[in-house]
Amino acid sequence: MSLFFTWLRRFRRSNTPTLIEVRVSKDALLNNYHAFKNAYRLLVVPVLKSNAYGHGLIEVANILEPERPPFFVVDSQYEAAVLRSRRIKTPLLIVGYVSPDIIAANQLKDVAFTVTSLEMLRLLCEKKVAARVHIKIDTGMRRQGLLPEEMDEAVALLTQNNLIVEGVCSHFADADGPDAVFTNTQIECWNKVVPVWKAAFPNLRWWHIGATAGAAYTKNIDANLVRLGTGLYGFPRHASQTFTLTPALSLWSTLTGSKLLRQGERVGYNGTFAAQRDMQVATVALGYYEGVDRRLSNKGCMQVDGVVCPIVGRVSMNITTIDVSARPNVALGARVLVFSANSADANSLQSLAVMCDTTPLELLVGIPQHLRRVVV
Repeated sequence: MSLFFTWLRRFRRSNTPTLIEVRVSKDALLNNYHAFKNAYRLLVVPVLKSNAYGHGLIEVANILEPERPPFFVVDSQYEAAVLRSRRIKTPLLIVGYVSPDIIAANQLKDVAFTVTSLEMLRLLCEKKVAARVHIKIDTGMRRQGLLPEEMDEAVALLTQNNLIVEGVCSHFADADGPDAVFTNTQIECWNKVVPVWKAAFPNLRWWHIGATAGAAYTKNIDANLVRLGTGLYGFPRHASQTFTLTPALSLWSTLTGSKLLRQGERVGYNGTFAAQRDMQVATVALGYYEGVDRRLSNKGCMQVDGVVCPIVGRVSMNITTIDVSARPNVALGARVLVFSANSADANSLQSLAVMCDTTPLELLVGIPQHLRRVVV
């Protein structure tokens, strides 16, 4: 198996032509990163979890490491190990749950772990683990974190054990919503919590609650950094974020066949599309396995040479059919723009997400990791 993965890595780095290509704009990522730094005058920490929101974990880390952020945010020990295996040296914070046994056995350098519950903290202390940690506080989201009433016990445990409290953190539940009432409730809770941790741990380095949308509340929050995920990749999350952000990803594939569809004929599984007229259709080399959401069947679109071509019939596992009647002479092997980085396009991630009644993030992380990312 090791020989296979060695070959796979070499193939992905080679110039061998592929039917599908994920293009990631270096300039867009850097411009988005600096837009947030300039807008809020806070330290900005890039969030690279979930394969950098589909953009490529290693590719994005290599782009941003020269910016010398305080640390990168990842979700798991696996993601941290991948970054270290590719010689990424920026400190890391793992925000997802990692079992105390794995933390105790950790050999990776400059990695901090998030303590997500009082139970987890007790287990770490029982095992006498020496690790850098960020203590997560539940300020109202009710997923992870210590409740404010559990803090006294947590502080007592931490002052008697080997854990190094590097930071304290929380997360907003509704910072991108139109009503600020619940967010302000979380801010009030957070601002009462932070002084307790600063007093208990004078060497505390980081205290953070805001992500992309939460950055809009910076002036009201006791924090010294913001975690930048959605905004880094070009998608604003709060109405006040009117500075320019540019989506960084576009997805391209290849036209693999074309044929005439007669009036009344059907195409695709279950014949969900019937031609109302004679029309030219073409197949594109990707489907829902490669990230084209099945909900785009009969309502999404792609572009061929700048011409919008509707999806017809059901999106299949590895094939999608499009109407190329407006581009009837398109050649076999033509490049097809599946996801556009231009927000105004009909096949932008924003537009397609609306069709699917979801967010661009769901579509982005649905792009499988094995597809080649090309930094442009």
